[in-house]
Amino acid sequence: MLRLENISKYYYSKNNIVLALNHISCEFKQGEFVAITGESGSGKSTFLNVLSGLDTFEEGKLFVNDDEITHYTIEQLESYRNEYIGFVFQDYNIIESYSVLENVLSALLLQDLTQSERLEKAKQILSRVGLENHINQKASTLSGGEKQRTVIARALAKDAEIIVCDEPTGNLDPDTAHDILALLNEIAKDKLVIVVTHNYDQIEPYVTRKIRLYDGDIIEDEMIDDTDNTDPVSYGKTPYTVPPKNIIRMAWMMIKNMPKKTVFNVLIIGFIILSFMMAYATMLEAKNTPHQTSTPYFDNAMKHRLIVTKPDESAFTSEELDSIENTSDVIDVIPQDVIFDVLMVNGHFEQEFNETVFDHYVVKPASVLHEADLTSGRLPRNANEVVIGETELFNLNETIDLSPRHMIKEVNGLKTDMFSKTIVGFVSTPNDLDSNNHIYYHYDGLIELSSVGIYQQATPYLDIDKLRQYVLIPDIRIDNTLNDLEMMAYDMMFFDICRDFGYKEHMNDMDAGLCPVDEFIPVHDFYLSVITRFEDTPVSHDIIMLSQPVEPNALGQGIYMNQTTFDLLFSDDSYQVTVVVYDMYEAMNAKDDLEDMGYNVFYPAGVIEEEEALGVLAENLQLSIGFIIVILLVYFVGYFVLRTVTYTKRKDYVILRSIGATKHNILSMMLIEIVLLTLIALGVILLSLTLLGYRYRMIQDYMRYFTLSDYIILILSMIAMMSYMTYRMNHRLFKETVITSLRIE
Repeated sequence: MLRLENISKYYYSKNNIVLALNHISCEFKQGEFVAITGESGSGKSTFLNVLSGLDTFEEGKLFVNDDEITHYTIEQLESYRNEYIGFVFQDYNIIESYSVLENVLSALLLQDLTQSERLEKAKQILSRVGLENHINQKASTLSGGEKQRTVIARALAKDAEIIVCDEPTGNLDPDTAHDILALLNEIAKDKLVIVVTHNYDQIEPYVTRKIRLYDGDIIEDEMIDDTDNTDPVSYGKTPYTVPPKNIIRMAWMMIKNMPKKTVFNVLIIGFIILSFMMAYATMLEAKNTPHQTSTPYFDNAMKHRLIVTKPDESAFTSEELDSIENTSDVIDVIPQDVIFDVLMVNGHFEQEFNETVFDHYVVKPASVLHEADLTSGRLPRNANEVVIGETELFNLNETIDLSPRHMIKEVNGLKTDMFSKTIVGFVSTPNDLDSNNHIYYHYDGLIELSSVGIYQQATPYLDIDKLRQYVLIPDIRIDNTLNDLEMMAYDMMFFDICRDFGYKEHMNDMDAGLCPVDEFIPVHDFYLSVITRFEDTPVSHDIIMLSQPVEPNALGQGIYMNQTTFDLLFSDDSYQVTVVVYDMYEAMNAKDDLEDMGYNVFYPAGVIEEEEALGVLAENLQLSIGFIIVILLVYFVGYFVLRTVTYTKRKDYVILRSIGATKHNILSMMLIEIVLLTLIALGVILLSLTLLGYRYRMIQDYMRYFTLSDYIILILSMIAMMSYMTYRMNHRLFKETVITSLRIE
């Protein structure tokens, strides 16, 4: 069964070479119970390690069942042990974190058995060695004899042809030693059992052959019982390929039986994942910060606002508005979107200054708010409720008076009570680019603004003589004393216009009295051009222009017309709508979707002025570089921490290797551990963030940046980093023989 021809083994150190085995030649047959004896240092353990493939040799030949394995590599020796050798170590080499049953199953998992077959066989073997009542006991809590029995059971579980034992009774009491030797004697009936012992008298009743070593030489080889009572058993070679499901079970056993290391690994992996997620989300959050709060077209370029029109310049139907509102990332659709370009004013009397102070409020939709955004109070529920930015002027449930800025002239004592709303909540005072406070309203609550003195869905210009001499009209007022298509403006509106037509500027009086309006109007034709779509295609109407001197209570430069003219020029239909989104990130996603639906879409807050473009590019580049640096730093730290923890399990891997697990088996097991730990860590993080997201809106904002592809990339990156670590560890693990690795551990 086993034959050694002139085997020599050397040990090397820095200063000398030690000959451990000197041209050993012998052979062993099935059914033998062989005792290897000799003084300490005579080469007994080395002899055992060489013939079992746990260690290599330098000279000679080794045959098993007439197959030469002399030139096997370290990895091929793993296969040899897997197929032929069951080893019982003197110091047990048991996996302390496993139960008795799991230690035996670890050997059975290297065989192609069903789960029920493995469990039944393991229990039978444990019953055979007298451990049937300890199957669920942790190996770390066993006595020396119980550990030795467990190791013998593990060796038996392999059903190997050769059982090799190194001082199996060295640390046992006499009674336990007798039981162990009796068990080995029973095993030897159909196997080859080779036992190294320093106490031959103890083992003598059982042996069939005695070999004594001295200084690496065989000086005695005595056949004690040459009677062959054994029927030959044809073992054949066990299939080398271990089923993948068994490797997964081995990986899971390693994870669940080391809870402290598993929890620590999950925490470290979780820290790396969370750091990546926060760094990535912070970078995207910064990159998706709007650069503008107003544009030449839109006074309110809030981050929540997308402007949408139709390419054919027709009005939106109710069905189209519904389809837009049902688009992903769209919160709401406001047909009368000009409401957002209205600046609201609240006037309150300050006794300290003895005058009325006016506060300005930018209008925003309450649909973008969440309860978590509020510093106090609640969200609006009806038309008369609003949420405003925190000030010291108002309390909850107090009334705030508001008037449109374009309809008033800010003079001392002016009442701003066109609308009165109840304050039901507060948000933090804004610190963005504009200096106005914010007022969030329930949409139906201020809809009447769209028909009170302001132009709907349009930007009007005064065109003179069809010369495209456009003059932007700030405001339009209703005056029903005027005739149809008759419009009136105060003289002061014409002063700048006259200068463009060649009238000389009167420096001393500034612009006052510069233009003789009564002479200017009769000699020019006037048209009101209304741009109802942001494609810049004006629609012009002939008008009769009137003028009169400015009055003390005039609201400012604007055009007055009657309601009939207003209705003619400004339709109630929705040619341009505001689509409400949460912020710039979702605006870009919604913009793509709406453009795919065939609409024209403009995001005012995303406008970047030409002089700002280079700075924005540099800022984005800086954010990207910062993100990469943070991730590399976190990965670097995490890599070395995980490597340190993983290396503490090296001995367990070496023990699995000693019972026949190949380099590929252990590498696969390590990689599966990594995948499972990464998935567990990611699951814990996502669950925690989801639960915390109900309380903290910022977490929801950050998590929405991650798509399925981001999570896949994240998982693959973690697995790649840890796989690299595992490959290095596995390479080092198998660089040395099993015995050398165990000595190192």
